[in-house]
Amino acid sequence: MRRPQAASAVLGIVLWAAICAAQPTIALEAGAARVSIVPPADVGHVSLGGYSARKDAPYEGVHDEIFARALVLRDGDTRVAIVTLDLLLIPRFIHEDVRAQAGDLALGPGELIITASHTHAAPQNMARHGDIFPLAFGKYNEKLYEWTVGQIVGALGQAAASLRPARIGGAQATLDGMNRNRRGDDVVDAELTVVKVCEAEPAAPRDSERVIAVLINFAAHPTILGSDNLLISGDWVGAMERAMEQKLPAGAVALYCNGAPGDQSVAGGFGGGFDGVRRYGERLATEALQLAATCQLQADAALAIAHTELPLPQPVLSPAFGEIAGTQQPLPPQLVGIALAALFPHRAPLHAVRVGDDVMIITVPGEAIAHIGLELKQRARRAGVAKPFIAGLANTYCGYILTPEEYDEGGYEAGVSFYGRSFGPVLLDALSGLIEQAAQSGAG
Repeated sequence: MRRPQAASAVLGIVLWAAICAAQPTIALEAGAARVSIVPPADVGHVSLGGYSARKDAPYEGVHDEIFARALVLRDGDTRVAIVTLDLLLIPRFIHEDVRAQAGDLALGPGELIITASHTHAAPQNMARHGDIFPLAFGKYNEKLYEWTVGQIVGALGQAAASLRPARIGGAQATLDGMNRNRRGDDVVDAELTVVKVCEAEPAAPRDSERVIAVLINFAAHPTILGSDNLLISGDWVGAMERAMEQKLPAGAVALYCNGAPGDQSVAGGFGGGFDGVRRYGERLATEALQLAATCQLQADAALAIAHTELPLPQPVLSPAFGEIAGTQQPLPPQLVGIALAALFPHRAPLHAVRVGDDVMIITVPGEAIAHIGLELKQRARRAGVAKPFIAGLANTYCGYILTPEEYDEGGYEAGVSFYGRSFGPVLLDALSGLIEQAAQSGAG
């Protein structure tokens, strides 16, 4: 009597296996786009961010076009949209405003990452209460802000509309001599990371890969152009992105996100001005393209996202503010509390996004120093992720993020650190939890 049951069980297993085999495999999809964020002539007063010495003077022209670039990745019901902006920083409210205006995309807070390249030659005037501290943030221009949000939403919409099956892979290499620690420390993060996204053509030879996007990560301040420059420019980042997009297949998008650049500056003797910008950017482009050629692409890469909204401590001025930053960016004492509460966020979106077998994006809401960035990457590697990288200046702006020891040492970076000496460890702990969560969720 048991044989028919056994035969029936075997038949059931065979039928179930056949049904499973017939189900379409949910593969990774990707789409990318870029949209200009050079402000139109009719938006009113626009100044360039990054140097208080400009005194909120209006910009005088455009040297090179700046962009919002978007990369959307989807794995079944899991998706992440990454936006890189050729801007100094991410205004406090822009993450939620972009999500609100991109209604049809229905992006949750954990599904959107917005980062700034940190070029010091792009429009500011987008801090909602910037008039309190115009030398640092520029006088607020609502028309410019709303227009910029619309451009970002447009880039996201185009990227989402172009989703197609994709393969993805990352690679890392050390670039000695291309950046330095400007605080005189010997801690330098010289790691270049690239993530290449191509259309899913497993049979195609490497030289015919249909590249959708290349994401580039390297920690260095885009400050080759000084405060005397009043022309809009992406600095060396823009030069690098242009050089890469000229050599990639038509339509491919090169997206740069800064790492933990708080104490990292360019190096290598490439010179200043726009010639230095071009030389440095083209060198980085060459290195990034060579590294991208080594990426091993994964067709069945899964996404795993860990996200939280970190409550932030009350902003405070550090002892170094008066010594260093206060001389450059004077702030009347009676306005200190008002300015800090209005200009700096009370919560910060944090992400750890695992992409495929060995890539992880870790977002940091400001300018962390290299020590913190390297520690985060080390923690990700201990969690089993071979190629983690830091997406700095992400989602909002919390100023500089230091270790307690560097905070106590003072200097400019400590002077513009606004959440106290223990904020670095607090952020490390919060991100470590997300790293563990994403690593475990994405483990094969």
